[in-house]
Amino acid sequence: TQHLQCRDLLIDALLGFHLKGAPKGAYARLIEQANDSHVPILAVDVPSGLNADTGKPFHPTIKASATVTLALPKKGFLTDDAKSYLGRLFITDIGILPEVYAKLNMSVPEKFKTGKIIELLPEKKTL
Repeated sequence: TQHLQCRDLLIDALLGFHLKGAPKGAYARLIEQANDSHVPILAVDVPSGLNADTGKPFHPTIKASATVTLALPKKGFLTDDAKSYLGRLFITDIGILPEVYAKLNMSVPEKFKTGKIIELLPEKKTL
């Protein structure tokens, strides 16, 4: 943990969207060390240890200062359980074509017309 404390920012990209159970072994140790470091953590797509579908945190789960999620927010992010692990929530455009969204019966977020990364405010986490 001491070697992490001299950092300005930690990037969490350990575990992704399809997590099915609690992090184990080296993953669990890295998550615990990151959380214990008190260094701000930026999670990429989903904080490691958080179930993106349900919003339920496994033990351990990254407590991110901010999360940059890709393309669309995950449905689990709307739950109260997830909020304390996400930090500030941002969404980024990863270049998905409007036709792909249309095939999924989704509209392309209009906000991407103003920039590639936008912050989703707590009261506006739906698109």
